[in-house]
Amino acid sequence: MPVIYLLITILSVSMQSFFTKIYSNKTQKGVLLFNTMATLVALFIFAITAGFRFTFITGNFLYSLLFALSYFLAIFGLTMAIKTGPLSLTALMESYSMIIASLYGVLVLHDPVTPFMWAGFALLVVSLTFINLEPKKKDAEAKRGNGINLKWVIFVLIGFCGNGFCTVIQKMQQVWSEKTYGEVLYTNDFMMAGLLVAFFAFLVAALITERDSLKENFRYGWLPAIGKGAANGLANIFSILLYTVMVISLANALIAAGGVVLAAIFAVVIYKEKLNRYQWIGLAVGVVSLVLLNL
Repeated sequence: MPVIYLLITILSVSMQSFFTKIYSNKTQKGVLLFNTMATLVALFIFAITAGFRFTFITGNFLYSLLFALSYFLAIFGLTMAIKTGPLSLTALMESYSMIIASLYGVLVLHDPVTPFMWAGFALLVVSLTFINLEPKKKDAEAKRGNGINLKWVIFVLIGFCGNGFCTVIQKMQQVWSEKTYGEVLYTNDFMMAGLLVAFFAFLVAALITERDSLKENFRYGWLPAIGKGAANGLANIFSILLYTVMVISLANALIAAGGVVLAAIFAVVIYKEKLNRYQWIGLAVGVVSLVLLNL
């Protein structure tokens, strides 16, 4: 069962980027409506896992609002990054966002810094260095159209920060719950409330900024949005199941590395992305870095 849980989780993580890429190839508009629909589906999946039970806890409210803001930035930023740059490198940067949670653990919760973490940070710097190296003239064609550009950098940083702080806020809620109740409680309720707020934020933003093209955007986006939202929900469900049968640090390492590798395969085989050789080296080093950072 651990292998099945792991494979489904990795596939679900990668499929979120895959469905986003499908939509971005159809149209360059409607990002907010697309994410509105995807968030609604993810919320529905969470509701199913909770048996459609919800308990409103006042102490959870601030964490839910902060999670909603982080989720909004993460989903919007990563969607735009996939639209404007390489899918494979976007997936790597998304996985790197766990560094924010690691730093929170070290600086705020006083988690120990292991040799693996130091090695992972060192390789992270090497990975980012290679990713940003300019290709030689003969590699110019590999960079054109699929390489790094300013828009991609801005959007991927927004997604990076949003995704990282989603994890931090989840940890903050768990710490608060343990202090308040002596154990971790109401995690699903906190997440559902956050997703509900994020859904309405996306919906209002879409109605204001995309009102002239809502019908067209819905036509292009409803099916990939269902796929993305369902993949998000399944990734959360099966990662929780995986944590019950595998050490969490090992599970996170395998999920992060496997997700990046599978996203790279999608990008190259299906979408014909071409990275220069330095970016491939950076991607490979990045996978090793992710494994070490999660051990």
